[in-house]
Amino acid sequence: PGTVFCSADFGAIQLCTLAQVCLWVVGYSKMAETINETGDPGLLHTTFAAQLVGKPVSEVIQLIKAKDPDAKGWRQAAKAGNFGFPGGMGAAKLVLSKRQRSEGRTTGPDGRIYSGIRFCILLGGAHACGVEKVIEWNKRPTPPICKRCVEIVEYDLRPAWFSLFPEIKPYFNWVSINVESTGELPCLGFDPHTGKHRVLRVRGGLDFCSGANNGFQALESDIMKDGLCAVTRECYTDPSSVLYGTRPLLLNHDDVFSEMPAHVAHLAAYR
Repeated sequence: PGTVFCSADFGAIQLCTLAQVCLWVVGYSKMAETINETGDPGLLHTTFAAQLVGKPVSEVIQLIKAKDPDAKGWRQAAKAGNFGFPGGMGAAKLVLSKRQRSEGRTTGPDGRIYSGIRFCILLGGAHACGVEKVIEWNKRPTPPICKRCVEIVEYDLRPAWFSLFPEIKPYFNWVSINVESTGELPCLGFDPHTGKHRVLRVRGGLDFCSGANNGFQALESDIMKDGLCAVTRECYTDPSSVLYGTRPLLLNHDDVFSEMPAHVAHLAAYR
C-alpha cells in the first residue's frame, strides 16, 4: 500500500554502446554522429526507415507523429534491423525472431492480423505473408518461413543498413580478426584518468556472432550496473534525494525496475 512500480530504461542503449565501440576501434561512426547531433538515439530507427522507403527523414518524422500506419510499419521494420544486424544475425534468423507476439503485430491489406513483424507487408507491399515459403536459406535449413520476407531482409534491409552505417563492416572485421586468431575479444570501457578507452577484461570462447554482440553488450552491461549502483546509493543512503525510500527490485537488461512511494513517484520516476 502506498507504493507504485516504476520501469525506466535507457533509450536505444545498444545503439549508443555500438556507436561508442565503433569510435574506439574503427575511429569513426555515422551512428554516433546522428546520436550526438539529435540527442535522440531512437531517431536512428526513423533515419533508417526513411532510407528504406526513399523519403526525407523530416517527412517520415511527421508521418509518424500523425500516426500514419505505413510510416509506423517502416520504423518497426527498421528497428528490427537496427537491433538484429549488429550481432551478425542473418536474414532467416531475423525473420524468425521477429515473428513473436512480443514483437507486436502486422496488419495485412485484407485486415488479417499477423503476430510480430512481417517484412513482406511492411516494406514489400505484399497482400499476404507466407504465400511462398522456404525451408532452406544460404544452404542452411530453417523452419518454414515466408520467402518474400527473407528476400527483403537479405537483399534490401541488410544492404541498406550497411550503407547507412559504414563503420559496421570494419567493426565486423575487427571482431573477425580477434575471434579467428584467439577466440577472444577485449571488453572496452572508458578510462576517466586518461580520457581514452581501455581493456577492462577479456572474454573467450567466442564465435563471430557472440563476439559481435559482446563488443557492445559488454559495455552496456557495465553501464547498467554502474547506473544501478548510483540509483541504489540514493535510494538507501541519501535522504535529500527524491529516490530515498525507493527500492530497486530488478535490473532487466536495459531497465531498472523499482518500487517507489506513490507520493513522490512523479519526481522519483524521472530521477
